Amino acid sequence: MIAGYAQHGHGDKAMHIFQCMLQNGEPPDKVTFIGALKASSMAQQSYALCRQLHTFIVEMGYDKDEFVQSSIIDGYGKCGDLVGAWKEFDCVQDKSILTIWNAMITGCCSQGCFEDGFHLFVIMQDSNIIPDVVTLMSILKACAGLDALDDGRIIHVFIVEHLYDVKSQLGNAILDMYAKCKSVFDAAKVFEILQKDVVTWTAMIGAYVSSGNDTLALQHFQHMQEHVEPNEITYTNVLKACFSLASIEDAKLIHSAAVSRGLETETLLGGALVDLYSKCGSIEDASNVFANSSKRTLVIWSSMFAGFAMNGRHGLAWKCFQDMQCDGFQPDCITVLCLLSACSQWGSIEEGLKNFESTFQGHFADSWMEHYTCLLDLLVKAGFPKEPKGLVKTMPSPSDSIAWMTFLHNCQIYGDAERAYKCFGHVGR
Repeated sequence: MIAGYAQHGHGDKAMHIFQCMLQNGEPPDKVTFIGALKASSMAQQSYALCRQLHTFIVEMGYDKDEFVQSSIIDGYGKCGDLVGAWKEFDCVQDKSILTIWNAMITGCCSQGCFEDGFHLFVIMQDSNIIPDVVTLMSILKACAGLDALDDGRIIHVFIVEHLYDVKSQLGNAILDMYAKCKSVFDAAKVFEILQKDVVTWTAMIGAYVSSGNDTLALQHFQHMQEHVEPNEITYTNVLKACFSLASIEDAKLIHSAAVSRGLETETLLGGALVDLYSKCGSIEDASNVFANSSKRTLVIWSSMFAGFAMNGRHGLAWKCFQDMQCDGFQPDCITVLCLLSACSQWGSIEEGLKNFESTFQGHFADSWMEHYTCLLDLLVKAGFPKEPKGLVKTMPSPSDSIAWMTFLHNCQIYGDAERAYKCFGHVGR
């Protein structure tokens, strides 16, 4: 039962059964732990559950079993704890087991650490461990994430030469890699030989969108509907094409089609719709989509806040930002960047500084250059009496000269000759 629920994505139900089993005095074996680890990564409070299961496994003496070890690595990776995954990987004595490598590579790639994943793949090959479909799909994802088209082509050749079945999921992964590397020609060639499902069509539409062929993307979408039903990701890609073409009419038709299929309330699509309507100046439509969202994530909250801000609805933007925090969401780097841009436009210096400091709390390595650019712009617009030197010192190296140039440029725009002269001496140091 635990494995069954985990297999079908019902992590919380699987963990509930696991807890009932323990309460009934039935000791879990290694197969049970493998199922529970998979379930924990999908459940609420996944990190804490994974740590608890790991401790329990050690107490039960299953921590040296290779399949349990790979499941521990996989569990940590999926719940975002790559430090825990690496620690377990380093503890594995026999690294000749493919599943161990797959778990670590997949964990790195799922968390966006594509260089680490690719480096592991190279080490694995040097160790004469032959990759399987799981390995290759992860590495193709890494190539896409790194925009490493040449490496992706090498992996594609390897797959063909070693007679892997490219008409399966692996074929879709190859197509997706070419699409994200903006190689439409290669993507189209792969598309032609595949047995086409919704993933195949969606990846090809994504290839057209990412390469700027938005008209072709819409044409492909029309052709797709003659064969398979679009999913949430398909609609999200097509909406990007509508925005690039400034076609609000097409966007509304696609929105209507998504509603008829019951997809409007899906998180990814809802965020895309809010973003598109906001950028097209149709803030009422954006608000309606937001209001109808059944599950509001940080992405959709941020999209709605940005929509209000860019359309000059200052009061609603502030209320949205506060409601987001009341709903239990703390702003991430993207949300703070949006907030700082808004504060810069409105001249709300105190709010901008307060939210910047409260978000990063001294951990300035987590912030981006764009955050500092917005802050410097904010300082100049508001005529803030403090010098920017302290702020620039906190910036991630080697951004000092860029920051001083930004500040100098803003001083020139707003006629602040005194501070322009002072910061000129810092430029080019």
